[in-house]
Amino acid sequence: MESFRGGKVTLTIVKATGLLAMDSSMFSKKGSSDPYCKVMCRELSGKVTQVSKTKTVSKNLNPEWGYEKTFLLTKEHSSIVTLTVWDHDKMSGDDPMGSVTLPLVNFMGHGTSAEPVIQELAVEACEGCANATGTMTVSVAFVQNEVDPYEGTAFTGGVLVGVIKGAKDLMVMDQHVMSKASR
Repeated sequence: MESFRGGKVTLTIVKATGLLAMDSSMFSKKGSSDPYCKVMCRELSGKVTQVSKTKTVSKNLNPEWGYEKTFLLTKEHSSIVTLTVWDHDKMSGDDPMGSVTLPLVNFMGHGTSAEPVIQELAVEACEGCANATGTMTVSVAFVQNEVDPYEGTAFTGGVLVGVIKGAKDLMVMDQHVMSKASR
């Protein structure tokens, strides 16, 4: 299997259904939650980064987010994106409700475009939430970066030419160029 080269991810978190009730009410036997979802990526170094998050849907076990995000991953990232569902709490810290794992190889397109793949996935237990319930519907398209034909090749020399189109807030480095003697 070839190594992960990073690429462009287009993710839509459509909705979740049947989520775990995290908040109880003394006025009702049915509980509710205030769910939102975080999009998380892991670098090969082990560092976990939050890419984005959905809005919070109050008092709902079947939130409809319709949230779309496009982001880039490098070859320094894992090929797995994790969606973690959280219950927002105003008085205490937010509580995890479960997670969904997206192995990007399952959504890979060819060339420079990919058709989105829609899947309904089980929300699984995660750290801090052993009793996760429900499903999440997502749409994912992933286009992996092209192979770099020069990767691992020694630089043999050449000339790099560039054009600077503008500069701002530069620091003065040589104040003697415009001294009184040169005017």
